This record gives sequence, C-alpha cells and structure tokens, in this order.
Amino acid sequence: MTSLPSDLTYAFRTLRTHWLLTASAICTMALVIGANTAIFALVYGILLKPLALPDPERIVRIEEQHQGRRLNLTGATFSDLHDRTRTLGAVAAYRILSPGFSAPGAPEQVTAAEVTANYFDVLGVTASVGRAFTVNDFVTGSEPTVVISDGLWRRRFGADPFVLGRRVLVDEVPTDVIGIAPARLFAPGTPDIWIPATRSAPLLRNRRAHLFTVIGRVDTPYRLESMQREMDVLSSVIARDSGNVDPGLTLLATPLQTRMVQNARPAVLALWAGVSLLMLIAAANMATLMLTHGSARAREVSIRMAVGAGRLRIVRQLATEAVLLTGAGGLLGTCLGWWSVPALRAVLPASIPRAADFTTDPRIVLFGACVSLLMAAIVALPFTLRTAMISPVDALRGRTGASSAHSRSRSMLVMAEVTLTAMLLAGAGLLGRSLWSVLRVEPGFNPANVLTFRVSLPEAKYPDAAAHHAFYQSVLERLDALPRVLAAGVTGALPLTGTPATTMDPEGSTVTDQLSADVITVTPGFFDTLQIPLRQGRPFTRTDLKGTHSVAIVNETAARRFWPGSISPIGRTVTMKDWGTPYQAEVVGVVGDVHQGGSDADVSPAVYYPLAQFPETTLSESIVVRTTESLQQTISMTKDQVWAVDPSQPVASIRTMDEIMSASISTRRFNVVLLGAFALGAVLLSAVGIYGIVAFAVTARRQEFGVRIALGAPRSDVVRVVMTHAAQPVAIGLGAGLAGALLASRLLQTLLFGVRPADVVTLAGVALTIASVTVVACAAPVWRALRIDPIAALRME
Repeated sequence: MTSLPSDLTYAFRTLRTHWLLTASAICTMALVIGANTAIFALVYGILLKPLALPDPERIVRIEEQHQGRRLNLTGATFSDLHDRTRTLGAVAAYRILSPGFSAPGAPEQVTAAEVTANYFDVLGVTASVGRAFTVNDFVTGSEPTVVISDGLWRRRFGADPFVLGRRVLVDEVPTDVIGIAPARLFAPGTPDIWIPATRSAPLLRNRRAHLFTVIGRVDTPYRLESMQREMDVLSSVIARDSGNVDPGLTLLATPLQTRMVQNARPAVLALWAGVSLLMLIAAANMATLMLTHGSARAREVSIRMAVGAGRLRIVRQLATEAVLLTGAGGLLGTCLGWWSVPALRAVLPASIPRAADFTTDPRIVLFGACVSLLMAAIVALPFTLRTAMISPVDALRGRTGASSAHSRSRSMLVMAEVTLTAMLLAGAGLLGRSLWSVLRVEPGFNPANVLTFRVSLPEAKYPDAAAHHAFYQSVLERLDALPRVLAAGVTGALPLTGTPATTMDPEGSTVTDQLSADVITVTPGFFDTLQIPLRQGRPFTRTDLKGTHSVAIVNETAARRFWPGSISPIGRTVTMKDWGTPYQAEVVGVVGDVHQGGSDADVSPAVYYPLAQFPETTLSESIVVRTTESLQQTISMTKDQVWAVDPSQPVASIRTMDEIMSASISTRRFNVVLLGAFALGAVLLSAVGIYGIVAFAVTARRQEFGVRIALGAPRSDVVRVVMTHAAQPVAIGLGAGLAGALLASRLLQTLLFGVRPADVVTLAGVALTIASVTVVACAAPVWRALRIDPIAALRME
C-alpha cells in the first residue's frame, strides 16, 4: 500500500508524457462506454424495469388465438372468463377510446379507457385523491363518473385540490370527477381519463366482435404453465357452452409486461448486441494500442528490472497505468451515457412501448462501472503480462520490438477486431437492406400532398350512423368548395395504421377455410383522394345511402382469396357476422391493394363499405384532404370547415400521409441508424488496429527493408511483404466473422424484410468493405516502407 501513491504519481506522469495516446484512448473508451450505458438504459427501461404497479409480475394479459393471430376477447368470452376463472383473483376488460373532453379551456380529444368494474383492482391501485370506481358506477342509469390522470389534472385544472365533484363534459355527456389517479401510474394505453363501460353493455354480450383487451391479477405466485392449463380448459368449456359460435377459440395467458414489449424486444436486443460488439472491438483495439506502447517502453522496463525491480512490481505499475486510463474513460463515458439518455429518448420512435420508463437511473452508473472494469481487464492483461515478461537482455539489445510473441498477440487482437466488425457490419447491412426493401414497397396509394386529421363524434350528439353521415357530408361539401382542394374523403381506418378484421362469408366461394377481412368504412371521395386505383366495377357514389341496396368494394387480395381462379367477385355478396346482426352487401367493385398494417406487413383481404350505409359507427373517423398548396395553410382551412359545422368538435392527430408513412418505418429506421453508427465506429477502430500492427511492423523491420532495397529488391516485394503482414490476420478474422454472421443473422430473422439471413449481397459487401479498409489502413505504412533510405536504415545498427 505504501507504494500505491508512487505508482499513481508515476502513472500520471507517464500518461501525461504520452498525452496523444492518453487522449485518444480516453476519448475512444468514453464514446464506447457512453454508448453502452445509454443503450443499457434503453434495454432496462423498456424490457427489464418492472411496471409501476404493485406486484406487476402477477398481472397477465388474456388473448384469443385464431389461425395463428392473437386477438382481443369478445365481450361474451370475457364475461364467461370473469365468472369461471379460479386462478385469477380479479379480471377486467377495457377499450381505448378518443372522446371529446370539455373542462376549463377549449375542448380537446383525450385518450380514454372504458373499463369494467375490477380494472383498478387488477392494477392494484386506487385513486390518490378521491376514489376509484365502485359497483354502483356501473349500474345502468347511474350518474356518469370519471377518474382523471394526474397529468390531465395538472394540465387542465392546475392541480386544483377541489376538482372532485366538478362536472365536465365527456363526449358532450355531463360527468362527475370522482378521483385522480396516482402520479406515474402505469396503465395500458396511457389513458388521460377512465370511464365505466356502461354504454358498452350490449358489446359485453357479443360473442364475435373481438373488441376488449383483458387483463387479470393472480392473488398468489403462479407458474405460467398452470395458468395456461386453466385457459385451455376454459376455452373448451366456453366453446362448448356457446355452441361453438366463435370457432377455434383458444385463450392464451401472457405476463402483461412480456406481452407489452414482445414486438419491440428483438429490435432493442439487436441494438444491445450491436453496442456490445462495438465495446469488445474497442477493447481489443485499445489492447493492441497498449501492447504497441508497451513494446516501445521495453528498454525502460528492462532498465528498471536490471536495477532490481521485481516482475510483480512492474506488473503492478503497468496495471495501475491501464486501470487509471480505463477508469478515466469509464467515468467520462458513464457521464456521457447519463447525459445522452434524454437526447436518445427524444428521438425514440413512438411505436416503441414504455418510452416514458426510459429514464436516467442509478443502475446506469453501476452498469458503466461494470463495463469499465471489463474493458480494464481486456486492455490491461495483455499489456501488463506481455510487457512484464520482456527479457532484459533482449530488450537492451533492441530485439523486443520485433519479438514474435508481441507480434502474435497484436495479430490475434486485430483478428478478433475484424471478426467482430464483420459480424456487426453484416447485422447492420441486413437491417439496412430490409429498410431499403420496405421503402421500395408500393403502398397502394399516393401520399403526396395529403393531410389527415381524426374526429371522434360524441354519441350524445351523433347517436347513429345517419348522424355521422350528415356531419361528414356537411364538412366534405365545404372542403370540396375550397379552391385548392382537389379531393376529400372520410375513412374509419387510415392506411398503414392497422385495421380491425372480422369473419366473412363470401357468396359462391370454393374456399373451405374460415375467411376474414379488414373492415373499412369510407365515403365516395376516399379512393380519389388517396388515388387508389379501381380495377373492376364501379366506385361508391353519393346515392349509396342508408335504405338503398347495400354495396361493398373489395381489394384485389380479397378477390383472389375469396373467389380463386377466374370467378368474378362483381355481383356476389359478402356477409359480415361479427358486429351484431349479420350484414350482407353486394360487391360492386375491386380496388388495388393497400397496405393497412404497415409497408412491411402482408396485404390482408379488405372489404370497404360506404360510411352512409354501414350499420355501425366506428370509434373515430379520419378526414383526408388532397390539396395543391402548402399543407400548413390547409390545416387551418380544414379546421375552419369542421368548426363551421360544429364549433365544439375537437380535431386531433393532424398529420400528413408522408408523416404516417415515415412513422410506420420509424423503428426500422431508428435501428438502422444506430446500428449503422456502431458499425461505422467498428470499421474505424478496425482500421486503426490494422494500421497499428502494419506501422509497427514497418518500424521494427526498417533495417530489413533497407537491406532488401540495397540489394536491388523491387519495390513491389516490399509492398507484398507489408500487405501480407496485414492480410493474414484480416483474412482469418474476416472468414470467422462471416461464419459468425451467418449464425448470428438468424437471430435477426423477425427484423428482416425482403432479405434472407444468408444474403450474398450483404456478405459480399462486408468482405469488400473490410478489404477496402485494410488497403486504406496499409497505405501510409507502405508509403513509409517504400521511402526507406537503405544507408540511413543500415546506420541504425
């Protein structure tokens, strides 16, 4: 311990003397450790951090599975599950709505959870102010009540403690505020308000409309296998007692947190794997750099050993220098990672769940310390052991710099760098090729100069489909009259945003399997607004009204799947059975395929119905407007036309179709950008490593090259010798990296689109990139080798 201060003093002096090496090493490690800590914060916040609920591991989500697809439960199935389950102590259902909310200030659309009685019991929370719902709040005819979120309470009411009992308007219905939810409460769907599901009572008896998200709480610790066994038994019992109305009913139980992040997990883990590879590459690079530095200090170490310093003393001194260097880089990197979390969260795609939980956390500091220790071990061990094993006699004779042991160690480290770089490049390349394939997908419509906004009509003011039609007809007439509006329409489901599907019974179909299709309500101007082509038949017209002959239009996929072969769909009927009374309509047209679930999702069969004829109202509709002028000017004009019809109607989610398309690929783009940045960093680090071993070899073999040139060897021989020194570890590392990439790329299967894991173009691109980087990294050492003066080189002896 008495020599520790002197070790630290000497280490500081040595690092200060070699300030360029010190600065580059600290900056490299800071960037790499900062990236690792920031991505760890992302992984922890999204995948690992427990939900902000009591005993969140006991909350499960219940779903139905049909033909490989996971669906919400029907109301009747939820009711049966609620009455018959023995494993779940509490079970609840909810729907996410977008009602209008009027309180102090202008009306706005908010996110609402329409919940059944046990909802807050399942979450294990109660109101922080006031009370949660009781059984009386769900009695038909009772006074409407609402629980508001802490955020809405502070934003709209200024955290007024006397808000309880105040009457607000929820979809034009006077509603009493009875409670305020706890701050930082996690609730599925992130609602602003919660309302009792009293108006959905008819849907709770429907056995075919899959509309309810169902969650349950287990009273005691459980095993998922035993929970699933009960779900299997209940599936059979419910299907039998209901007369098999919902064919193929299979209930699945999944921990809520696991289900929430299921789709995001592969993308987040891919980022973590990529930044981990970058960390290992940087560690190998730093180890190579420190080995070279140690070789340069061989004479110093030998003199210290010659005057009596033991090898253990030398090892401790060198380890102190390496730990001090990595410690400084680790401290700076951890701070950098901590500071970068808010910036990374700001660019996080909206499609990634639990973004609010991606915050700074003390665990980031602990993780940064662990990464720093790992890098210290990787960097310090080769440096200290190899340098301490130097033979004093050989070092004093000047032979250490070219020793085979040191050269072999540096070559192996560069080989590891190239291996890991090739794997990281292959992963980034595959995801980049997938993004390119998605961007090349024809969406089925023209998004240019199209503005969209969502309207949710209150049931109290617009109780049925006829009232909806009258409102939208008035708005569309006003929009069509504007001079720079080319077309306008309304739809219940915008492209690329997902669509509810239901079972269909097409007339004259030869297909024996159960068929389903997306259900989309539109006005006649919708297809013209988005320029969706008509392939057969006729479009909807303004005469397709309630009371006239019911009609429908199908997309090309539905036409092929429902009526395979040469059967024409025109004139045939399709019957929708799931939403209340079976609804039958005649197919009058076929339109081109549109990607409803995203550009990277397969096109599903779709059936379009006239909004004026459809018997049911949707929770909200979107108005689409194609214009010839600035979309910013169109926003104010379209709002004015809506408010001219209904001044109290909120307008929300104002976006262009280009923005919707961009949002649909935001997660892919986010992954490609970050992994691409990691891969670029890996390439640069590998280039530095390759340059280091080649430059050191040229310096160590300066006399040899001088003799070769003096004896008349052609310059090409010198180039060949230098390039061979780099080519051997690079070739081995590249081969191992490509083999590793072939194995690891299969883990990316769920993230790929339009490209196979063993993509020849990507692997060839990786090989070409590594080869090009090798040539560039060797250029300067080769140039120095060719400029060696034989006389000056021979005088060095």
